[in-house]
Amino acid sequence: MSKLKTTLKLIFNPRSRLDKLPDFAESIAEGEAPGGAVGGLRWRDVFGNIPLMLGIFIVLGLFALVLFGPVWAPQNPYLAGQHIVPHMDWETREFIRPPLEPSPEYPLGTDQWGADILSMLMHGARNTLVASAFITMVRVLLGLSLGAIAGWNEGRPSDRLIMGLISAIASLPLLISAIILIYALDIRRGLLVFIIAMSVIGWTEIAQYIRSEFLVLRKMPYIEGARATGLNGLQIAVRHVLPNVLPQLLVITFLEMGAVLMLLGELSFVGVYIGGGSRIDLTEPFEPVRIVTLATVPEWGAMIAEGFRWLRSKPFIVFPPAVAFFISVLGFNALGEGLRRLIEKRMVSTAFLLRKRMLAAIGALTLATIFIMNNTGAAPWFARVAQAYDGAQVYEHVAALTTLDGRGLGQPGAAAAADYITAKFEAYGLEPGWRNNSYIYPVATQVVRPSTQPELVLLAADGRSAQSFRHQLDFGYMIEGHGCSGTA
Repeated sequence: MSKLKTTLKLIFNPRSRLDKLPDFAESIAEGEAPGGAVGGLRWRDVFGNIPLMLGIFIVLGLFALVLFGPVWAPQNPYLAGQHIVPHMDWETREFIRPPLEPSPEYPLGTDQWGADILSMLMHGARNTLVASAFITMVRVLLGLSLGAIAGWNEGRPSDRLIMGLISAIASLPLLISAIILIYALDIRRGLLVFIIAMSVIGWTEIAQYIRSEFLVLRKMPYIEGARATGLNGLQIAVRHVLPNVLPQLLVITFLEMGAVLMLLGELSFVGVYIGGGSRIDLTEPFEPVRIVTLATVPEWGAMIAEGFRWLRSKPFIVFPPAVAFFISVLGFNALGEGLRRLIEKRMVSTAFLLRKRMLAAIGALTLATIFIMNNTGAAPWFARVAQAYDGAQVYEHVAALTTLDGRGLGQPGAAAAADYITAKFEAYGLEPGWRNNSYIYPVATQVVRPSTQPELVLLAADGRSAQSFRHQLDFGYMIEGHGCSGTA
């Protein structure tokens, strides 16, 4: 039992007990670094490192946006009732139809569906960055594990198997492989599919680097000394090899985060994004078939995929998510480069990351992040909407509207129905339309009705009726462009 406890203690706290040596204690007292290492970390090494400071500033801002972006967003993109619908603004005599350009009310404008781009950007930061973080985490763990196994067992079957797998994966272009796997696993399943697909093909470079480091470190003299003291392979790898690889692995993690974001951006330009969206048929009668894809959740990749078609006419739609990807990739790459420079300049020990307290802090931070996300994401909003639905009240509204006879266009009942709906909108706290303080938009038009009941009959060659159709059941008619013009 004591041996197991000692082994676990060495695994979770791999620092060498050099302070027990007299020479080490004397060097510390004199202010010198042991082993001829470069001096300890200084504040000017951090603040004078421009990439590091830029990366820290951007990454901390992105982290705050992930946690509190949905709270700061002006609107909730999950609620379709807050979107702009086409309407006439009688104050400016202008027909309002999304996408709307940037304005004081919509700082970044709206998309083609009338959703606030700023709100979608702030909500989408969580979906995009959390997805990238999970993909990066799985990639790094796979690369570290398989690379360590291959490097520690050089020339053995496990090494040959892993290297053969790396060669097979690297033989296909990364973008094409990702698209094939995502659609093969069903893109509609959401985040899990992207984590699996992009992790399966993205760990190879990390594994190759870790393998090369293990090949060098396993031949070091202190490894032989560790074996001579009776340590097993796991203890040697965790206590002596992993701490030497960890600094560069930390740099690789941030660089890999930028690479994952870059790949998500590339996939979005070919219409591949988390969830895949829903296909909607917007084909009008007598017009070519027009089917569009509507994203079900706000996500930066989905925003680029939907806004890419407006790149020339409405560039403000695709510009914000593209800039968000650019800033995020820049931040993580700068942080990785800054850490690399810092590690090369000063001997920075990262062994503290393997200590029990640090693991406990990381676990607590992860749980806090999950709690905040679960209480400010899409699920709580949908739950509130579902809980607010009252079936009995819906029947009351239907019964109240059905008592208003003659609710057709231009009839007295239509005005009463509009007043009833307006009162309910005000009671529910729904805001009026854009650029107007009223729920009602008066429209001057002329009501046209057919003089006789329309008939549609299919005649045979001899002029007799071969088949007849019922109005409003089998067919309908359109008088657009022909109203009040006589015979149509």
